[in-house]
Amino acid sequence: MLSKQKQPSGGPDPAERLDALSRAILDSALDCIITIDGTGCVREFNPAAERVFGFTRAEAIGHELAELIIPPRMREQHRQGLARYLKTGEGPLLGKRIEIAAVRRDGSELLVELAITPFEIDSSPFFTAYLRDITERVRNDRRRMAQYRVASLLAGSWTLEEASPKILETIAAIGDWVFAAIWLYNESAGALRCEATWYPPSERLEKFAECARSTPLSIKEGLPGRVWASKKPTWIDDVTCDPNFPRAGVAAEVNLHGAFAFPLCATGAVNGIIELFSHKVVQLDEDLLQMTEALGLQIGLFIERRRLEHELLRKRSA
Repeated sequence: MLSKQKQPSGGPDPAERLDALSRAILDSALDCIITIDGTGCVREFNPAAERVFGFTRAEAIGHELAELIIPPRMREQHRQGLARYLKTGEGPLLGKRIEIAAVRRDGSELLVELAITPFEIDSSPFFTAYLRDITERVRNDRRRMAQYRVASLLAGSWTLEEASPKILETIAAIGDWVFAAIWLYNESAGALRCEATWYPPSERLEKFAECARSTPLSIKEGLPGRVWASKKPTWIDDVTCDPNFPRAGVAAEVNLHGAFAFPLCATGAVNGIIELFSHKVVQLDEDLLQMTEALGLQIGLFIERRRLEHELLRKRSA
């Protein structure tokens, strides 16, 4: 009969082995795992959370979660929800998977899928949040839907003027764009003119729209002029610092910085330009460049087709 082996003296006890196993699970998890106590302070912050949010575990432990990863506009709501649970034992987010905004150490926002599980240790409440960064997935979904939406708007419209506001709103929604405009070449003026704009209700952005509508641009002048000349998308990190941006003063006044514009092409010719603006300084987005190639072709072909139809009708009525 085999005798039961004895654990070597001096070896790790079961509690230590369990702690090591728990630590290994937390450290190897692909999802962010964050635990807070009843005061809202962080008690666990795994390596995945460090990578996504930019705080080290040592920096996060002991600090209020609301001040670390919750956007300022949502912090009071988070605190009220925690207080409500401690008082009633009820929480609308518990036991569910939701999509919600979070914020990194550098202040940039991301979208996360969130699930929260409550538990108790020695009658004290704790909560573990499981978070997954879904920013890229949501962005790709929005961009794919934008292409379908633009195609549908063009199919149901007779003129670009009719379709422009919704098209601009749809394209702006794929990112942090707060102002969008379409520029077309005006033969009588011999310059590019802003023909349509979109922006959320704002007196400050209305001022920028008025400036765009009253500022004709020659070829190579400003952002639309550069796109017209190059026939390629153009990206400006911060228009307020750009020497070839005539509207820089107004842009600075209304807090517009990052900008991007792309051509609306058909049969090798530029039929127009769409420009987008953000309140933030923006960096080059290769995925957006690829997507706007397809959008620019869609809209450019629409403009060309309507122009040819108008010309044909004019000749028939002559």
